[in-house]
Amino acid sequence: MSAPPNLSLKKLALQLGISTAGKSQDQLAAAIKSAISAASGRRVITSFVPYNPSSSIIRGETMIGVDSVAGAAYYRSATNLYRSTDFGVTSSSALSLPAVTSPYTVGKIVRWNGSLWCIGRDATTNNMSVYRATPTTGNTPLVWSGPLLAMNTGTSGFGFGPSLSEGDALYLYVAEYGLPSLSGGGRVFRLPATDSAGTAWQTILGPLAGTTHMHAVATDPQNPGHVWVTLGDGVAACVKRSTDYGSTWTDMVSDSRWQTVQISFDANYVYLAPDVTYNSLVVYNRATGAFQIGASAYHAYLPVLSPGVFFDAGTTSGSTTLTMKSFVTSAFDPTDVGRPITGQNIPAGTTIAAYTNAYQVTLSQAATATLSGGYIHIQRPERWNANCFLGAVDESVGAYYFAANDNAAGPAGIAGRFGLFVVPCVGAAPQFLDYLPGTGTQVFIALGRVWFGQYNRSLISFASV
Repeated sequence: MSAPPNLSLKKLALQLGISTAGKSQDQLAAAIKSAISAASGRRVITSFVPYNPSSSIIRGETMIGVDSVAGAAYYRSATNLYRSTDFGVTSSSALSLPAVTSPYTVGKIVRWNGSLWCIGRDATTNNMSVYRATPTTGNTPLVWSGPLLAMNTGTSGFGFGPSLSEGDALYLYVAEYGLPSLSGGGRVFRLPATDSAGTAWQTILGPLAGTTHMHAVATDPQNPGHVWVTLGDGVAACVKRSTDYGSTWTDMVSDSRWQTVQISFDANYVYLAPDVTYNSLVVYNRATGAFQIGASAYHAYLPVLSPGVFFDAGTTSGSTTLTMKSFVTSAFDPTDVGRPITGQNIPAGTTIAAYTNAYQVTLSQAATATLSGGYIHIQRPERWNANCFLGAVDESVGAYYFAANDNAAGPAGIAGRFGLFVVPCVGAAPQFLDYLPGTGTQVFIALGRVWFGQYNRSLISFASV
């Protein structure tokens, strides 16, 4: 016999307008799940604007952090660090990096307790470490400290808290990725805000027997003192939580199927980006205290547009001829006839009317302007075998964004492309938004935008219908 529903479950049911009379806990949980699923299916995007690469990329650099206090994004190139205050349209002069072995080892930058903090590989010891700098503006270089925390050789920083939402006021947290060859894998450290030197790090978790990696650490902005950690690979107790700033820990789930990486939060859920091959999103439901699949479609077969995205198309004003100007990109296929096509200077509702060859087609409507090297998108049916371990929630509306890869499922030469997806709310199916110009260190939600690698765009608006 099923137990009577607990108070949290009853509260959630009443919020959804569901009667609790005569229902067991299992029956009420099923009714809540059905209501959420039905509601999410009626949520639609109202502000979609296709990706415009010219406004998103700074010289091939990768965004690694946002300073929400200063309204600045930090980008890492192959040689240095840069700052942008206009969403990547322009950037500062080189700002300098800590003394690291390579700029590529600088994994993330956050602002905490009035300073900028980053992780990178110490050029002297080859260990991953933490560095600090006083924020500057404009083209003024950053002056970084020496290494403040020595982590294990070869470790990398998958997670670095507190989050960009300013985290908690008492501690800064760092998760050590760890090495399989090390007994117990990685560790989690915290730094008290009262330590002006930045060196009084305390080990608060690990090493743990049987643990390979610490994937991520994040502070819960909804609950001061709550810290979440995800572990891998293949560890049963793969999600842990502390409610006392890391002094003690509780295993939140003991099943490696829920293995995850990036962590984010809103008032109703904790969002966990999966590190497995069968989920797009895992959430912890605060009301029910249970983990659940947060998207209604398995990510291994996401229905999206095919890799029909190209950046060297040429149009002529008043002409229906579309040509690949470089004559290098083999873009078109005879099966494209009748398919919708969008892009620069192409009117809405245009389709491909006729196929000439792999480099030229005839459009159903004439181009509105002349352009060489434009962006086009041919809508081809495809399903991706995606990897979704990077994602974050827009806590203002509960929309979850994640980056995925087609895992070489596309045509030769353009396979392995990354795409941006959104889950409008828990229980909804992922929706494809844009192709991405490359990979990134994580998905950021900050300054009213979603950021990933060389890409950023305004957050999506939604309406219930």
